[in-house]
Amino acid sequence: MKITRINRKTYQLTKNEQVLGQLTYKNSLSNKAEITLIDSAIYQIKPAGFFKSHVIVTKNEIEIAKFKMNWKGQLVISLQFEREFFLKSKGFFHSKYIIENKDGEKIIQLEPKFNWSKFCYNYNISYNNQSQDKFFILLAVYCINHYRALVS
Repeated sequence: MKITRINRKTYQLTKNEQVLGQLTYKNSLSNKAEITLIDSAIYQIKPAGFFKSHVIVTKNEIEIAKFKMNWKGQLVISLQFEREFFLKSKGFFHSKYIIENKDGEKIIQLEPKFNWSKFCYNYNISYNNQSQDKFFILLAVYCINHYRALVS
């Protein structure tokens, strides 16, 4: 699987040249976004809290996930049913992003590749056999973009 940035607002998840879903920002400077999957599932992503300190993800107005930065510089992703994951950057120049579960097991690794012609990042994705969830992969791309905005 890989993530390709189509334009300033849209990232597309593909596998074997077939589109599986996309992440679309409301505008190029907004933190609000929408994940649309090929099975017509639509998820809304928006900042929340008094200082917009965390982000929530909803489907049909029901909160299904939220995430925020912890004191270790990791993004903590909390999904329904008390599942937590941690986004960590690896490498000297943040050359890889890894999502781990509470036990420290690597779930997904996203490796950014800079596209000089479009002046943006595309991502190569590797994962363990259990984590082929299209929603979670697109959410991981949003989390990486959010993480980069927070640390820059």
